[in-house]
Amino acid sequence: MTLDPAQALRELSERFPGWKIWRPRMFDGQAPGWAATRLGRPLTARDNKNGLEETLFSNTPGDLEQQLAQQTALERRLDEDGLLDKPLRAT
Repeated sequence: MTLDPAQALRELSERFPGWKIWRPRMFDGQAPGWAATRLGRPLTARDNKNGLEETLFSNTPGDLEQQLAQQTALERRLDEDGLLDKPLRAT
């Protein structure tokens, strides 16, 4: 993952279109970390129990990328196993 924050933000947003990638801001305006919030329908209690997360936080874009990839793989596996109540995103 590139070290330029603006480029990393663009790359993550393009690679994971089902997520809103953003930089949390501290009271002093600094953006020390990275976050991603799932787009689409809200997660159910069952989705949460199965390991899906609404929002992810990390210290680096590389760590966030890894978490997003894990969530994507988990979502795919749950869908294949029929464990999602309904699709997370419009198709």
